[in-house]
Amino acid sequence: MSTDNSRYTLLHTRTQSFLAAFIAGETDKILTDQLTTTPPPRVTEYGPSWATSRLPFLGKTFVGREGWTEYFTAVDSTLEILPSSTGSEAEVSVDEREGVACVRGKAVFKAVKTGREWEEDFVMRVSGFDGEGRIGVVEVWGDTLSE
Repeated sequence: MSTDNSRYTLLHTRTQSFLAAFIAGETDKILTDQLTTTPPPRVTEYGPSWATSRLPFLGKTFVGREGWTEYFTAVDSTLEILPSSTGSEAEVSVDEREGVACVRGKAVFKAVKTGREWEEDFVMRVSGFDGEGRIGVVEVWGDTLSE
């Protein structure tokens, strides 16, 4: 099996950069530097439909830069990622042939409404990379509702 180290490195580096910006809340950096323009980038965070009244970003696919802005607004209105959370401990696996990266990590979240804090495991599937490594598709799964 042959590995294209340059493609692997590009996808790995871009995924780590995206994750760091995501956890740091650097929305502008993600919107300007990290996402494809064509096709329009999309993000989906999976969760049960009954939870969407409290977590309006679950179960919906947000498309385009406007969609990503709507996603970040919905997340920011309900959750805060605490500064002690870092993506440095996240595991990033890349399949350069398929153009997919998988992220397994943890972050500490705080509910905006209640102030309650918890540590959450999450998985992201990052794909749809363009030739420059910009991201086209992000899918997120978390264990928030497992408690």
